Amino acid sequence: MELPEALGFRSSFVKVNGVSLHCVEKGSGPLVLLLHGWPEFWYSWRHALNGLSSQYRVVAPDMRGFNLSERPEGIAPYALGNLVADVIGLLDHFGADKVHLVGHDWGGIVAWQTAIQHPERLNDLVILNCPHPDAFRRALKRDWRQRMRSWYMAFFLVPGLPDVLIRSFLPQFFQTILANWTHRKDAFTPEDLARYTEAFRRKGAVTASLNYYRALFRLGPPRTDRFRTPIPVPILVLWGKDDKALGHAMTKGMERYAGAGYQQIDIDHCSHWIQHEVPDRVHHAMLEFWDNGAVRHSEA
Repeated sequence: MELPEALGFRSSFVKVNGVSLHCVEKGSGPLVLLLHGWPEFWYSWRHALNGLSSQYRVVAPDMRGFNLSERPEGIAPYALGNLVADVIGLLDHFGADKVHLVGHDWGGIVAWQTAIQHPERLNDLVILNCPHPDAFRRALKRDWRQRMRSWYMAFFLVPGLPDVLIRSFLPQFFQTILANWTHRKDAFTPEDLARYTEAFRRKGAVTASLNYYRALFRLGPPRTDRFRTPIPVPILVLWGKDDKALGHAMTKGMERYAGAGYQQIDIDHCSHWIQHEVPDRVHHAMLEFWDNGAVRHSEA
């Protein structure tokens, strides 16, 4: 795999919250922290590192358990409270009192929870294809279509079996859920898929990534009296409407969780992998949001 430096990025290892996290960055200025989802790693944000770094210091960590970051054993280390503490540790390490926090998929779950628990550390929040945790809870309870879409989460809770199956068929796995799920068939090149395969062939990587789901459903989210309290920072949600895993219906009424302005941009003919399919659209929306903080709902 090419080193981040070969792609024009800086790379470092940061010790926070008891774990070593691999971080890739580019640019200078106010801090933007990009949290990747499952099953990805910092490479998820390769376009954003270039697209946002002319004005910002953009940092994309491998979240704990992924790629070059440390992989603690067991399920408890992947509890949501620990993942939030990792984010706060990164802000402290990079000397940022506040951050422009961005999260996609599982990174979105961590970003939402960070905003719920530590809104004072955020300038604003940008979410890509990930519902507020209460909206997701409501959808699983009331919407049979979303329960059908989320079948894989129940499968991931089975001890051992999904670990073995995914490890045994990694190239096919990434071809299916990354390349085959997108509308733009050039969103992931064969070289991109090879990088993902290599990252998840590292010892313990598949199990560590699945422990995110196991910790969430077995241990639950952190207890907080602010779970449904509107978040007091501006929020931008970008949503690829043809998401096979997370239905667009979950976004209905999600502005109830925003206490300082809410903007949602829905993108037609775009999958869950929004930052790969339409990177320029995503970067433009983020930069405009950070410049203007407009509050509206639109489709593109």
